[in-house]
Amino acid sequence: MQDKLKPERQYLNEFHRQSSEASQKEVERLSKRPYSWEEMHEQTQRKTRGKIGRSSK
Repeated sequence: MQDKLKPERQYLNEFHRQSSEASQKEVERLSKRPYSWEEMHEQTQRKTRGKIGRSSK
């Protein structure tokens, strides 16, 4: 029954199919392992530093 509810995916070509499937697997992998506080803090710091660097130019 699950298969009937899921629409058939359409791909432009083989590269598009592989790229799309790889992205879906990556999202699934990352959703199973949430970031630690340290990882989130470091990511926020990198983004903040990037914004400060761009705004001063």
